[in-house]
Amino acid sequence: MQKIILNISVALNLLLIVAAITFVVRKGGSDYVVSKFSAPKELPLPYNYYNFKNQYQSYQSNDSMIIFLGNSLTQYCEWHELLKRNDILNRGIGGERTDLLLARLDEVTTRNPSKIFLEIGINDIIHKVDEKTIIENYETIVYELTHKCKAKVYLYAIFPVNLDMRSENYPPIDTRKISTINSAIQSIAKEYSCEYLDLRPVLTDERGLLKAEFTYDGLHLNGEGYDVWAKFLEKYIQ
Repeated sequence: MQKIILNISVALNLLLIVAAITFVVRKGGSDYVVSKFSAPKELPLPYNYYNFKNQYQSYQSNDSMIIFLGNSLTQYCEWHELLKRNDILNRGIGGERTDLLLARLDEVTTRNPSKIFLEIGINDIIHKVDEKTIIENYETIVYELTHKCKAKVYLYAIFPVNLDMRSENYPPIDTRKISTINSAIQSIAKEYSCEYLDLRPVLTDERGLLKAEFTYDGLHLNGEGYDVWAKFLEKYIQ
């Protein structure tokens, strides 16, 4: 009888070990284990972050401007030229994450803009920020924007990427996270009465990747990509 009990105990322990190993492998293997038992790393600041932040704070502007807020995808375009308008302020900073954007929202809200277009999130994913933190930061950003000014707020879905065109020197991008975060952004937009803007249908190919003709590195847009974005925006900035 004791031998039977011992065999059952060994079998159960083996099953638990197999289940634990399977769980760890599905979560990312050794990287997952290291992440759970090591101190969180401080994420780097984007190049010239404080320089751009200070410049934006020093600029004067009129009320009721349209503000484009986000990371390099927003910053790398001369929106007033592309859209042929003189009432647009570009407040993009290359490499920006949700945590950094939270720290500079007052410069945006105190300008009393009429509309704010928010594009943020991909750099959090690149830096492997966990989904819960990204979503919490994002919702806090939207709460601040909708409670500290009267602007109409538009929330972009995180843009698609093309992993086939990404250099090996670039960090990997978890596209599953993009889908998860976009679902959360859509829910946040509904909760805070914002408009959810999804450019994926006009930017992606049949595989769901950012079309090669719209990018030079699989992440950032080229001129043709920005033209598509501008056309998409026409009805929202009239």
